[in-house]
Amino acid sequence: MPNSMRYKNYIWPHNPTVFEIEYERRVSCLKLPFSGHIVQDLGDCARVFSGEGEFCGKDAYTEFKKLAAVFSEGGAGLLLHPLWAGVNAVFTRLSVLEEPTEDYVRYGFSFVEYGDGTENTQMADYGEKQSTSYTVKNEESVGELSQTLGVSTERLLRLNPQIKNPNVISAGQLIRTEK
Repeated sequence: MPNSMRYKNYIWPHNPTVFEIEYERRVSCLKLPFSGHIVQDLGDCARVFSGEGEFCGKDAYTEFKKLAAVFSEGGAGLLLHPLWAGVNAVFTRLSVLEEPTEDYVRYGFSFVEYGDGTENTQMADYGEKQSTSYTVKNEESVGELSQTLGVSTERLLRLNPQIKNPNVISAGQLIRTEK
């Protein structure tokens, strides 16, 4: 595991001071006339990863702007934390928690887990996406490509129906990606 928290191509110079993972289960409760109620378990929701941190030093505000640029990219990417398994996530919130100075910025953030390993997971994107391609290098796997390109393995396979077995791709093969 890396020692610093990472998202897409951004590496935190110092890990956030607060990191929280929220698990939630949705339930539906239906009142029955004259006989109580029924509770239906609707299953887990996507996990939410949130927290707070601070950038200190002469380039603190510049560092915050780098993080803000990653936020502005949109889309899903790989979120890595030193103590938790990596997860595909969407950067959903970045906020300044008090008035920043050139040498100090206190910020908050949230990520929402993207993908649960099933084909039903979808992310609606109303922005224009450009289709691009990537040439597979020697000994690369679909899993490595999804991390490198910042998209879920499931999405990569949906974009490339020619890949019948995700364990078998070859050097020189052209893979469709999105920007």
